[in-house]
Amino acid sequence: MKIPQILQPEQPGERPEIIYPCVWTYTVIGEDQQLLHQAIVAACSPQEVLVSPSRRSSKGRYVSINAELVVPDESMRLAIYERLKMSAAVRLVL
Repeated sequence: MKIPQILQPEQPGERPEIIYPCVWTYTVIGEDQQLLHQAIVAACSPQEVLVSPSRRSSKGRYVSINAELVVPDESMRLAIYERLKMSAAVRLVL
């Protein structure tokens, strides 16, 4: 898989440039691992996504899952982010 190539901006305040296509990893946080997995697969469809457990909160209430996939362009990357945010199972997307 191709690691994201991010070019740092020349001027302060400018956004870095991401070279597409690239592998992108979202970290998705919620309470139910199975529901998170389902939400990730649905949000990333039709792209193939590699889902792997990340961490569990110290009290065990929250889990985080990594979702890694190849995104062809910025619009797809942002669309997946928005679909993840809209899911009832998701508390936070990083």
